[in-house]
Amino acid sequence: MRIRLILLWMISVGLTIGTSVACSAGATNSPPMAKLRKDHPRLFINKQTLPDVRARALGPENANYEKMKAWLDKSAANPPKKPDHRRLGVNNAYLLSGNAFVYLVSGDKVYRDRAVKLLEQTAEYFRKCDREERPIHWWCYSRINAIVAYDWLYNDLSAEDRKRIGKMLLDHVEAAQKRMPGKRRNVSGYKGGMYGTSTLLWYVGLATCGDCIDDKRAGRFTKTGYDQHMKMLAWRRGMAGDDGGSASASVNYAMAAYPYVEFNFFHTMESAFGADMPRQWPHVGMFVNWVMWNWIAGPEVPMEFGTGDAYHRNNHLPIHNMYDHLAQIRHFCSRSVPDGAALARWMQKQLPKDRQRYLLTGPFPWMPFVLTRNDKSPPPKPPSKLLPPARHFEHMGQIFMRSGSKPSDTYALFTAGCTSNQHKHCDENNFVIYKKGHLALDTGTRPEPGVHITHYYGRTVAHNCITIHMPGEKLPRRWGRPAPGEGNPPVPNDGGMNNQIGAKVKAFETHKQFTYIASDATPCYNKKKCRLALRQFVFVPPNHFVIFDRVTAAKPEYKKTFILHSPVEPKIEGDTFSWAYEGGRLFCRTILPGKAKITKIGGPGKQFFSDGRNWPIPLKCQKKRGIPETNPLLGQWRVEVSPMKAQKSDFFLHLIEVGDRKTLKRMCDTKYMQYGIIDYGAGVSFQSGARRIVVNFKTDDPPGGRIKIYEAGKSPSKVFESNFTNKVQKQTGLVGTAPKK
Repeated sequence: MRIRLILLWMISVGLTIGTSVACSAGATNSPPMAKLRKDHPRLFINKQTLPDVRARALGPENANYEKMKAWLDKSAANPPKKPDHRRLGVNNAYLLSGNAFVYLVSGDKVYRDRAVKLLEQTAEYFRKCDREERPIHWWCYSRINAIVAYDWLYNDLSAEDRKRIGKMLLDHVEAAQKRMPGKRRNVSGYKGGMYGTSTLLWYVGLATCGDCIDDKRAGRFTKTGYDQHMKMLAWRRGMAGDDGGSASASVNYAMAAYPYVEFNFFHTMESAFGADMPRQWPHVGMFVNWVMWNWIAGPEVPMEFGTGDAYHRNNHLPIHNMYDHLAQIRHFCSRSVPDGAALARWMQKQLPKDRQRYLLTGPFPWMPFVLTRNDKSPPPKPPSKLLPPARHFEHMGQIFMRSGSKPSDTYALFTAGCTSNQHKHCDENNFVIYKKGHLALDTGTRPEPGVHITHYYGRTVAHNCITIHMPGEKLPRRWGRPAPGEGNPPVPNDGGMNNQIGAKVKAFETHKQFTYIASDATPCYNKKKCRLALRQFVFVPPNHFVIFDRVTAAKPEYKKTFILHSPVEPKIEGDTFSWAYEGGRLFCRTILPGKAKITKIGGPGKQFFSDGRNWPIPLKCQKKRGIPETNPLLGQWRVEVSPMKAQKSDFFLHLIEVGDRKTLKRMCDTKYMQYGIIDYGAGVSFQSGARRIVVNFKTDDPPGGRIKIYEAGKSPSKVFESNFTNKVQKQTGLVGTAPKK
């Protein structure tokens, strides 16, 4: 049955690919205007669905409905004496839609009158901000709530008020499409989160279309909004592929604000046009698969790897919105991706107890009551036991590896091949390792403003990558601005990449015994300095990683460096360096270069050192965001490994062993292994419990190698041998490809 469901899902993806190609190619998509409802309400709720929404609010979700009502009543009883911009431009809109919703459900005119008054105030304040060229908010959610409330209250407004308020909302949305240099107005686009002002075109168009307010403009907005949303879906389906994902690999975006635009579009297409969107776009149901692989079982709360534009305050998985997003998948995808809906229901139960609840105060406080199909979703189902040890999300540019799914297991992430630069760093071929704590980590944070973000945080030097230093190289500047008093210093030459994307995964395979990756990041570096930057990465569960880098520079004098970041000060003993953090310990041994210079950089005043100076986090940001620059998760030290002799081409071969800090006291025994000059010309033999592992790599193209595993007491002692593939193993659906035996 499971195989049949996966095949049906794959067929569905194949059938809908053709309709999305035109979207991504730039063609204009037109909404089915002939099917648009003539009556109101038509946004999220309509005349036919209102009875089910009412039944849910007064039935299974009545406790939450009463909580929302209590919040609305308390706010009405205690209005602020001097409401500020946030209250007038944001909070009032949430209160507005909440009161309008309660009126729809209960018919209580107290809530209607409150909502109408708030609607007047909110629409007028939006227009006041337009005249003053003052942005309302970075996110568009308050405006969506105001427009939705207008639609819900439409039948209780006079003809004059409908036209007057409707026109104010149309005027505001039109004004909000203009970018405001130097001010925080987020227009946004379909390749990003789409929580900026461009999204509003769809909602205000639908709310006013055909009502003789300004039908020409409303129709234009509806068509433009529809086109943008369809292109957004096509782009995200391309990013998700047959694995799952979103428009960015940064979980603090993809698991927080990004999903709303898809779910809200589905809701309004259904309520206004009667369209069944999930069947056309099944990738939305696969989002839960990407969430699952990002989920690290922490000792108390789920953890994340900290990749991309993460703050690194605590590296907790962003689960504030997660219960709601999983509920949306249950509501929409029970028929199109039933296994995804079942997994979403199971994951809701895995959240900490205080997060197993809906958000009732924003950004859409009434949403739990609109999810009328939730109780009919498939029963919860845990992840399949056939899950592979690694999963390649090819368009997201991520390969996740794990030894299991418990807090004691080892988790790793390898970054390569992403097709989007949304909130991405110059970090192709980077890796992160978690073992009872973040042991090899992404570093820095996001002071806004602060040159730390432009001069360190997003640069290659802040990641576990290879740098090639070409004197005089000018690297591109990423988004961000200086804090007061910092000036505008030139971007440091860290020797890193000048492109955020461009690496190509040449090979990938995962087995019960190992996972192998080969990735070429050469296109990410300045072609004037780099001829080859190839990394081969082998995970041997449960605790060993072998990293082989082949690096060729344009000139011998261009210094090449292998970087590994640590949360605490490393201890260097000969060719081995180590540290312990939280419950884990990491050892790393340099096998190649044979004669290497191993140095550590960091400590107070040098945590974020690059190109001759430190790039500190402004004190104001440290206090405001509660992220002191001494926080270990920002990265306090790094180890740099460089060859002693300057030459064009170099090999870096490292073995990493992780484990429990209480039991792992010394690194395993290792031996450099070489068979011939080119074929299997670089390798290492090491002990892993009762097993002896031998990993060798080719030193020319195409990249390759082999692994041999010997076990004491076995006859013959060699129990496993495999040549590394030169292909990318295909994985699809929730189960992916089962590990080979």
